[in-house]
Amino acid sequence: MIQASTSAPSRELEEIKERIKALEEISEENEEKFDDIYVALTELAMKQKLATTHRNPIGFVKPKE
Repeated sequence: MIQASTSAPSRELEEIKERIKALEEISEENEEKFDDIYVALTELAMKQKLATTHRNPIGFVKPKE
C-alpha cells in the first residue's frame, strides 16, 4: 500500500518532466521560426527604404500667378 502511494507521485513527476521537455522543444522550434521572421522583416524594411524616393503628389497642380 505504501508503494502504491509513492508510485503515483513518481508517475506524475515523470509526466511533468516529459511535458516540460516537449515545451522546451517547441520553444526552440518557435525561436528558429521567429528568427526567420525577423530576418524577413528586416529585409523588407531595407527594401522599403531603398524604394522610397521623392515622388510628385498625384493631382492637379495650380499654376502660380
